[in-house]
Amino acid sequence: MSCDAGAMAIGVAMCLHADSWRKTTRHVTLIGELLVISRRPGSADSSFQLGGTNVEVDDCIVKIVSFSGAVLTTFWLNSPDEAARWAKELDMSASTMSKMLSLNRQQMEKIRVEQAFWERKILMAQNSRTQEDRLRMSELASEIESFKDLPKTLSLERHQIEELEQITNDKENQPDWARGLMCGQCF
Repeated sequence: MSCDAGAMAIGVAMCLHADSWRKTTRHVTLIGELLVISRRPGSADSSFQLGGTNVEVDDCIVKIVSFSGAVLTTFWLNSPDEAARWAKELDMSASTMSKMLSLNRQQMEKIRVEQAFWERKILMAQNSRTQEDRLRMSELASEIESFKDLPKTLSLERHQIEELEQITNDKENQPDWARGLMCGQCF
Protein backbone atom coordinates (compact mmCIF):
# COMPACT_ATOMS: atom_id res chain seq x y z
CA MET A 1 0.00 0.00 0.00
CA SER A 2 1.45 3.40 -0.99
CA CYS A 3 0.22 7.00 -0.94
CA ASP A 4 0.92 9.63 -3.58
CA ALA A 5 -0.61 13.15 -3.38
CA GLY A 6 -3.92 12.03 -1.89
CA ALA A 7 -4.02 8.78 -3.87
CA MET A 8 -3.60 5.58 -1.90
CA ALA A 9 -2.73 2.39 -3.77
CA ILE A 10 -4.46 -0.46 -1.97
CA GLY A 11 -2.80 -3.19 -4.02
CA VAL A 12 -3.29 -5.65 -6.85
CA ALA A 13 -6.04 -8.25 -6.95
CA MET A 14 -8.20 -10.36 -9.20
CA CYS A 15 -11.19 -8.19 -9.99
CA LEU A 16 -14.56 -8.44 -11.70
CA HIS A 17 -16.04 -4.99 -12.25
CA ALA A 18 -19.74 -4.56 -13.07
CA ASP A 19 -18.95 -3.25 -16.57
CA SER A 20 -16.46 -6.05 -17.24
CA TRP A 21 -17.26 -9.56 -18.48
CA ARG A 22 -14.25 -11.46 -17.03
CA LYS A 23 -12.02 -11.60 -13.97
CA THR A 24 -8.66 -9.89 -14.48
CA THR A 25 -5.78 -8.75 -12.32
CA ARG A 26 -6.05 -5.02 -11.64
CA HIS A 27 -4.34 -2.29 -9.63
CA VAL A 28 -6.70 -0.65 -7.13
CA THR A 29 -6.22 2.91 -5.90
CA LEU A 30 -8.29 5.17 -3.64
CA ILE A 31 -8.41 8.92 -4.18
CA GLY A 32 -10.59 10.15 -1.34
CA GLU A 33 -13.86 8.32 -1.93
CA LEU A 34 -13.05 7.58 -5.59
CA LEU A 35 -12.09 3.97 -6.34
CA VAL A 36 -9.83 3.68 -9.40
CA ILE A 37 -9.29 0.31 -11.08
CA SER A 38 -6.51 0.09 -13.69
CA ARG A 39 -4.25 -2.29 -15.63
CA ARG A 40 -1.15 -0.45 -14.39
CA PRO A 41 -0.46 2.14 -11.66
CA GLY A 42 -1.12 5.75 -12.65
CA SER A 43 -3.80 5.00 -15.22
CA ALA A 44 -7.55 4.55 -14.84
CA ASP A 45 -9.56 1.95 -16.72
CA SER A 46 -12.65 2.52 -14.58
CA SER A 47 -13.61 4.40 -11.46
CA PHE A 48 -16.62 5.13 -9.28
CA GLN A 49 -17.54 6.90 -6.08
CA LEU A 50 -17.66 4.77 -2.95
CA GLY A 51 -20.11 7.14 -1.25
CA GLY A 52 -23.44 5.39 -0.85
CA THR A 53 -21.99 1.87 -1.08
CA ASN A 54 -21.49 -1.00 1.34
CA VAL A 55 -18.41 -3.19 1.59
CA GLU A 56 -18.97 -6.90 2.23
CA VAL A 57 -16.30 -9.45 3.15
CA ASP A 58 -16.61 -13.23 2.83
CA ASP A 59 -13.35 -15.08 3.55
CA CYS A 60 -10.98 -13.91 0.74
CA ILE A 61 -13.65 -12.09 -1.28
CA VAL A 62 -14.49 -8.39 -0.94
CA LYS A 63 -17.56 -6.99 -2.68
CA ILE A 64 -18.63 -3.41 -3.12
CA VAL A 65 -22.43 -3.29 -3.19
CA SER A 66 -24.68 -0.33 -4.00
CA PHE A 67 -27.58 0.58 -1.69
CA SER A 68 -29.92 -0.96 -4.26
CA GLY A 69 -28.06 -4.28 -3.82
CA ALA A 70 -26.18 -4.38 -7.13
CA VAL A 71 -22.63 -5.72 -6.91
CA LEU A 72 -20.39 -3.03 -8.39
CA THR A 73 -17.04 -4.80 -8.01
CA THR A 74 -15.73 -8.06 -6.58
CA PHE A 75 -12.10 -8.58 -5.48
CA TRP A 76 -10.51 -12.01 -4.90
CA LEU A 77 -7.59 -11.69 -2.49
CA ASN A 78 -4.89 -14.12 -1.30
CA SER A 79 -5.91 -14.36 2.38
CA PRO A 80 -8.71 -13.46 4.78
CA ASP A 81 -6.36 -10.96 6.49
CA GLU A 82 -5.65 -9.19 3.21
CA ALA A 83 -9.41 -9.19 2.44
CA ALA A 84 -10.11 -7.69 5.88
CA ARG A 85 -7.50 -4.94 5.29
CA TRP A 86 -8.99 -4.10 1.87
CA ALA A 87 -12.50 -4.08 3.28
CA LYS A 88 -11.39 -1.74 6.06
CA GLU A 89 -9.75 0.70 3.61
CA LEU A 90 -12.68 0.62 1.20
CA ASP A 91 -15.25 0.96 3.98
CA MET A 92 -13.40 3.93 5.52
CA SER A 93 -13.48 5.72 2.16
CA ALA A 94 -17.17 4.90 1.68
CA SER A 95 -18.14 5.99 5.20
CA THR A 96 -16.01 9.16 5.15
CA MET A 97 -18.28 10.52 2.47
CA SER A 98 -21.34 9.37 4.42
CA LYS A 99 -20.04 11.24 7.46
CA MET A 100 -19.45 14.33 5.32
CA LEU A 101 -22.97 14.01 3.90
CA SER A 102 -24.30 13.59 7.42
CA LEU A 103 -22.50 16.78 8.49
CA ASN A 104 -23.88 18.58 5.44
CA ARG A 105 -27.37 17.35 6.33
CA GLN A 106 -26.90 18.57 9.90
CA GLN A 107 -25.76 21.96 8.64
CA MET A 108 -28.71 22.13 6.21
CA GLU A 109 -31.11 21.21 9.03
CA LYS A 110 -29.58 23.93 11.21
CA ILE A 111 -30.04 26.42 8.37
CA ARG A 112 -33.67 25.30 7.89
CA VAL A 113 -34.38 25.72 11.63
CA GLU A 114 -32.80 29.17 11.61
CA GLN A 115 -34.75 30.10 8.47
CA ALA A 116 -38.02 28.94 10.08
CA PHE A 117 -37.16 30.98 13.19
CA TRP A 118 -36.63 34.15 11.17
CA GLU A 119 -39.76 33.51 9.08
CA ARG A 120 -41.78 33.28 12.33
CA LYS A 121 -40.18 36.53 13.56
CA ILE A 122 -41.07 38.26 10.29
CA LEU A 123 -44.63 36.93 10.44
CA MET A 124 -44.98 38.13 14.03
CA ALA A 125 -43.72 41.57 13.03
CA GLN A 126 -46.12 41.66 10.10
CA ASN A 127 -49.00 40.56 12.34
CA SER A 128 -47.98 43.20 14.87
CA ARG A 129 -48.09 45.83 12.15
CA THR A 130 -51.42 44.43 11.02
CA GLN A 131 -52.74 44.69 14.59
CA GLU A 132 -51.48 48.27 14.80
CA ASP A 133 -53.13 48.98 11.45
CA ARG A 134 -56.40 47.48 12.70
CA LEU A 135 -56.31 49.66 15.81
CA ARG A 136 -55.59 52.74 13.72
CA MET A 137 -58.41 51.81 11.31
CA SER A 138 -60.76 51.45 14.29
CA GLU A 139 -59.75 54.90 15.56
CA LEU A 140 -60.28 56.37 12.09
CA ALA A 141 -63.67 54.67 11.79
CA SER A 142 -64.81 56.22 15.08
CA GLU A 143 -63.57 59.63 13.91
CA ILE A 144 -65.47 59.19 10.65
CA GLU A 145 -68.56 58.22 12.66
CA SER A 146 -68.28 61.46 14.62
CA PHE A 147 -68.25 63.43 11.36
CA LYS A 148 -71.51 61.88 10.11
CA ASP A 149 -73.56 64.80 11.50
CA LEU A 150 -71.18 67.37 10.00
CA PRO A 151 -73.08 67.70 6.68
CA LYS A 152 -76.27 68.54 8.62
CA THR A 153 -74.39 71.16 10.61
CA LEU A 154 -72.92 72.56 7.44
CA SER A 155 -76.33 72.69 5.76
CA LEU A 156 -77.75 74.55 8.77
CA GLU A 157 -74.96 77.05 8.51
CA ARG A 158 -75.59 77.36 4.78
CA HIS A 159 -79.26 77.92 5.48
CA GLN A 160 -78.43 80.61 8.04
CA ILE A 161 -75.99 82.21 5.58
CA GLU A 162 -78.65 82.23 2.91
CA GLU A 163 -81.09 83.93 5.32
CA LEU A 164 -78.51 86.58 6.22
CA GLU A 165 -77.76 87.18 2.55
CA GLN A 166 -81.50 87.53 1.87
CA ILE A 167 -81.90 90.02 4.70
CA THR A 168 -78.91 91.97 3.44
CA ASN A 169 -80.28 92.00 -0.10
CA ASP A 170 -83.68 93.07 1.15
CA LYS A 171 -82.13 95.94 3.08
CA GLU A 172 -80.12 97.01 0.08
CA ASN A 173 -83.21 96.99 -2.11
CA GLN A 174 -85.25 99.18 0.30
CA PRO A 175 -85.54 102.90 -0.40
CA ASP A 176 -83.21 105.16 1.53
CA TRP A 177 -85.92 106.71 3.73
CA ALA A 178 -87.04 103.17 4.88
CA ARG A 179 -83.53 102.25 5.74
CA GLY A 180 -83.20 105.27 7.95
CA LEU A 181 -86.34 104.41 9.91
CA MET A 182 -85.17 100.99 10.51
CA CYS A 183 -81.88 102.19 11.85
CA GLY A 184 -83.55 104.50 14.30
CA GLN A 185 -82.60 107.71 12.52
CA CYS A 186 -85.11 110.46 12.30
CA PHE A 187 -85.45 112.94 9.48
